[in-house]
Amino acid sequence: MTGYMPGKRGWAKRRTRRAFLAAAADLLSDKDFSEVSVIDVCDVAGIPRATFYNYFADKYELVRAAAADLVEKIEGYKPEEGADERTVVSDLIDLIMHYCRTQSGLLAPFFRIGGIVADAVAVALEKKLSETTSMDELGACVSAAQIAYAVKWWTEAECVMEDDFFRERLTRLVGRRS
Repeated sequence: MTGYMPGKRGWAKRRTRRAFLAAAADLLSDKDFSEVSVIDVCDVAGIPRATFYNYFADKYELVRAAAADLVEKIEGYKPEEGADERTVVSDLIDLIMHYCRTQSGLLAPFFRIGGIVADAVAVALEKKLSETTSMDELGACVSAAQIAYAVKWWTEAECVMEDDFFRERLTRLVGRRS
């Protein structure tokens, strides 16, 4: 929600949404996704089940919502005037890494569920790379997937690899594709 300052009601909605996400992340740390129900999420969050359906259609939409803030940040990225392709890629990698590091407790359990979160990140990143670089559609697609799935692994591994090393490896890997 770049540039948007919600009122009292908007903040309450954001808190409720975050409570559902945090409850699901907590449950997913101990259970498989197939073992977690909407009722479990509501019980842990301490919020009635009817309220859950005001925010999400089902537990799959809840998983997609885990990526929504990151996708929004990617979509809101605007490179500086005259930035070269390597700078754009590096900036996007930095943005994603920073978000994943600061939100790793929330994101890591959701990244483990198939490819729902990583795919959402890859799609947003592919669109941004196509808009802001000279990469063709295939190059942007491959680069976005490489970044998204590498960051998925990095986040699941609790960001153990040093940031500078990981960023440089990703930037060089993507640079070969462009």
